[in-house]
Amino acid sequence: MNYDVELAALMQQEESIVKKILGGESPNLSRVDIEDILLEIKRMQRESEFLKELKKHRVAPIDRKIKSFDQDVITLRESILECMKSNGDTKLDFPDVGKVTTRKTPISFEVEDDSKVEDHLRSLGIIEDVAEPIWKFDKKKLNKVFVELKDNNNLPAGVKVVEPSTAISIAFDEKADSFSKIREEKQDADRWKKVEEKVQNYDYDKMVI
Repeated sequence: MNYDVELAALMQQEESIVKKILGGESPNLSRVDIEDILLEIKRMQRESEFLKELKKHRVAPIDRKIKSFDQDVITLRESILECMKSNGDTKLDFPDVGKVTTRKTPISFEVEDDSKVEDHLRSLGIIEDVAEPIWKFDKKKLNKVFVELKDNNNLPAGVKVVEPSTAISIAFDEKADSFSKIREEKQDADRWKKVEEKVQNYDYDKMVI
């Protein structure tokens, strides 16, 4: 008998409250069940954070490689341009490969401090020629207005009513993570114990080969 196969089969057969809920069932919960669910949530959050960090470490080298390639492309393009300038070329044609042409780019500017630029253009009286006001709703104040408009059946088009609901807020104790790990270790130990007992009690004389 294979221990890993037996363990996988045992975990498949387990009928925990968490497994039932995640499987779409709606079991009647007790307060004891809720504590168990909280510890499972904590375990899942720990696993999720680990995977997020792992993703960062996996993605970071790829991002660095992409930036390196992008910078190398810029360097190579500049070397082509310098070569064409030195030879007085404005266009080169390489059959079956590609064409290279030089072009003049117009003068451009980069704004490094929006507020300073805005103040200066406002003092010149030309801010309206180059900028438009941006409306930004105050969600808290807007929500109060919408409540009044809804009561008067006067909500504007483009507004979706989200009916009030009850949610929960979970504040984990600093020891919750340790309890969650202990629970997970105990579950693993119990599973292995059951597998060990099953293997030891297996009647090999009845095994069909």
